[in-house]
Amino acid sequence: MIDDNLEEECSWRRPPPPGRYRLSGAILTLPKKALNHTLAFFRTTAARRVEACCFWYGVRSPEGNATVLAVVAPKQRNTWGNYAVSGEAVAEMATATHPRNWVNLGQVHTHPGVAVEHSRYDDANANSRRALSIVIPFYGRWAGPWPVGLGVHEFQDDYWYLLSEADAALRLALTDAGDAHLLDLR
Repeated sequence: MIDDNLEEECSWRRPPPPGRYRLSGAILTLPKKALNHTLAFFRTTAARRVEACCFWYGVRSPEGNATVLAVVAPKQRNTWGNYAVSGEAVAEMATATHPRNWVNLGQVHTHPGVAVEHSRYDDANANSRRALSIVIPFYGRWAGPWPVGLGVHEFQDDYWYLLSEADAALRLALTDAGDAHLLDLR
């Protein structure tokens, strides 16, 4: 039994990156209100001790910079170790965001413990390679200085790179300015 669990856990681990991460220069601006909506949403699932996800939607400039305008919580299946969003739930998000010309800028999900690196499951189930993937530890119970303890991932060279805290702070900028909506589609 122990060997089976160890083998299963090792299968979640990913190979090392194929090269070094290159900071893209694009900045995703996250209003504190959007972060607060995100953490409030995860408090509801953390109480049940299950992984969950939500998405950051907003606008992207031609230069690649972007601003989060909404946190969207889709219908999903949640377990202690992963979550799943059906194609139907993704279509519902598109129906809600497309009329506003919002695009997916970030996929945010939780992990049970302190580890915030993607698993193979996370790699396989990321919904967009153009969006950042953010992992929040302890089922979303995070309250550190920005972005300490978060897993910010960017897709490059066919790999989801976990950014250093310094690179994450440059790539994902938290700001006091701006408003954000919460669209709870559950």
